[in-house]
Amino acid sequence: MGVIVKQSVKGTLVAFGGTILGYINILILFPLIFSAEQIGLYRILIDAATFFVIFSQLGILNVSIKYFPYFQDMEKKNNGFLFYVLLVPLTGFSILALTFFFFKEQFLAPYAEQAPLLLDYENYLIPLAFFLLLLGSLATYSRSLLKIVVPKIIRDIGTRLVITVGAGMFFYKVLDFNGFVVMMVSGYSFALLALIVYIKYLKQWFIKPDFTFLKRPLLKEMVVFGLFMFLGTGGGIIVAKIDTLMLGSIAGLTSTGIYSIAFFIGAVIELPRRSLSEIATPILATAFKEDNKAKIKELYHKTSVNLLIVGGLFFVGIWSNIDAIFQLIPNSEVFAEGKYVVLFIGLAKLFDMSMGLNAEIITNSKYFRWNIFLMPFLAIIAIITNSILIPIYGITGAALATLISICSYNLIRFMLVAIKLKIQPFSLNTLKVVFSLGLVYGINLLIPTFDHFLVDIAVKSSIILATYAFLILTLKPSENISELFESFKERVTKR
Repeated sequence: MGVIVKQSVKGTLVAFGGTILGYINILILFPLIFSAEQIGLYRILIDAATFFVIFSQLGILNVSIKYFPYFQDMEKKNNGFLFYVLLVPLTGFSILALTFFFFKEQFLAPYAEQAPLLLDYENYLIPLAFFLLLLGSLATYSRSLLKIVVPKIIRDIGTRLVITVGAGMFFYKVLDFNGFVVMMVSGYSFALLALIVYIKYLKQWFIKPDFTFLKRPLLKEMVVFGLFMFLGTGGGIIVAKIDTLMLGSIAGLTSTGIYSIAFFIGAVIELPRRSLSEIATPILATAFKEDNKAKIKELYHKTSVNLLIVGGLFFVGIWSNIDAIFQLIPNSEVFAEGKYVVLFIGLAKLFDMSMGLNAEIITNSKYFRWNIFLMPFLAIIAIITNSILIPIYGITGAALATLISICSYNLIRFMLVAIKLKIQPFSLNTLKVVFSLGLVYGINLLIPTFDHFLVDIAVKSSIILATYAFLILTLKPSENISELFESFKERVTKR
């Protein structure tokens, strides 16, 4: 776990930096500068472009992680692997771009009545999707090289800095909203160029193909795997993005903007999972290649308990301070409507984290074909629950639909891994963490509310953090956290 811990810690720190910047953008600058309708438009553009990207990739990102160990050979320039990482998504993008061009009216028709502003910005969707596509493809290639920190700086911090500057320029009337959107799209193009420069710096920019290496059995295996991932991954993206897209068409851009602010607060919980997954997945792929079942089981157990510890702290901290957190947001009376969105999204993310790397294990195992059944099932649940709950409960209904979908899907993945691979992520350590979280939240309920919201946040957060840290270090549910603490204590003692 040494490489995983170091890279994931660094990646998480970078992600936190990006999150702080994202917090400034989404929770302070945007509510202060833009209307809820404009925030909703921004969110739909990003999510619609992400939809476009996922279906353009044709499963190549999963192929990149799983099969890079077969190609990796510095002397042979990785046997031209990067060429395929770029060729496949560009092919898919070309097909989808043409489809969108010819059927644009049908795609945008659901928004004509409730979100007409979106129709004025439709021309930015394809360029935005193009830059996101290549940026994601190259970031995954870097991830295969076990290099996640610099790509995360470029993607999580660099692009958000551009958005921050663009929002400031809009505030001072240097740009109109159209100019802000142009600058936002340009930011992703700059990030793409920066990532290309970084990969060249690593001396890993090998785009000349080597068709001789792709022998028929390996090629067939990669194509089949990629096809199943392409058909399966779409379901996960539908769940992740369908809420905002359906809100826009059913409730309008203003509701989407309010939902986006609340969703962002709840989604902070999952940041450690993203970083851990990015560095652990290539190692997991190698473990499957070597049929190292002990390593797979170890990763499954450790990631589950570590993610539950960190995610649980975030969840309790956020929900305990939720009313005060909304007071930090300009025009909070508008956005406080999303309070229970934070609760349901936070619970969904925490439940997902407690399951460890079950999705990555299925993807890299011989049972990856199950994704073709699991993902569409997940997508159907998401569409049905959103269709039922949004008209009744609005933005809270969208969040509740996401919670139901994610919990249902994770339970199915849990059972699949348990039945097929005979492993599961829980142990006595899991109960220790759950006990600690329950006790900390119970103590929080006894803390009086202070008049000033900043004092309230500071006092509650300090007590929660100190109590939780004491319990985790005393009960020792995580071997990795205990080792990190002992290492830190040793360094302090030496100094």
